[in-house]
Amino acid sequence: MRRLAIKSSTSASVLLAIICAGSSASFAEEVRVSAFAGGWDITLDHLYHYNDNPILYRQISGTQVTIIPEYERTHLVGGALSNAFGDYIFANETWKAEILLIKSLNDGDGVVRPKISHEFSSNMNIRLGADVFYGDPDGLYGQFDEQDRITVGFEWGF
Repeated sequence: MRRLAIKSSTSASVLLAIICAGSSASFAEEVRVSAFAGGWDITLDHLYHYNDNPILYRQISGTQVTIIPEYERTHLVGGALSNAFGDYIFANETWKAEILLIKSLNDGDGVVRPKISHEFSSNMNIRLGADVFYGDPDGLYGQFDEQDRITVGFEWGF
């Protein structure tokens, strides 16, 4: 593992860490930027790594079908905020932000689905999202261009 850390002594101190770990078969790179500004601890992370789950590709040769698993590299982006408000500290809250983009290569239309969710406990979470359609009105997704929507949900397991 190699680690490079650069520290700044400015009023909004910034820590940049670049971490490279693993062998050539399982190489991962992480970039983390941390700052303390206005009473807030702020951290942004980027991880470029191999996905834990393989993509299964099918190869057909005559009557024989072969399934070939391939591990592809993915980008993972995240961050954290924490602050103290009187006697209350909000740190390491489990907030998750996602953006899913589905695009039709044939019609040039698609849908963007941003979502944020918060896990209160192992059996309860809430979420807020949207479906934003765009593109050619004759396309699979573009036909819903004027019908964007906001979604709200919760899960409670018992």
